[in-house]
Amino acid sequence: MALLAACVVCAPVSHWLVAAIFLYGVMGSARGVGGIAMNTSLMEMVPPHLMGRVQNTFYFFGTFLQLVLALAVGAVAHKVSLVTAFAILACVYALSFVAASWPVESAVSVDEVGAANS
Repeated sequence: MALLAACVVCAPVSHWLVAAIFLYGVMGSARGVGGIAMNTSLMEMVPPHLMGRVQNTFYFFGTFLQLVLALAVGAVAHKVSLVTAFAILACVYALSFVAASWPVESAVSVDEVGAANS
């Protein structure tokens, strides 16, 4: 996510088209790796019988966030500047990097909970 944030900052001020294309390729790869890591973590933490509900809720809020962010960034790009719009996206990715890096307690597996309750 940090790489994605750095590329979003650099892409609109790139003076060469080839450099901007390369940055967008790196951004796409970084987003894919982040998505895989997120789904893997989700599958480790959520019990199998709740997986569908949790994933649907997660993707609902993700889609809502994308729509709101797209409208906001589009308005800023139209009224202020394109560089400012990219800066907003970079801040969002930087915040996601900080959130992903934040240490959390290890999750208790479903088997451990079942054994503790028996």
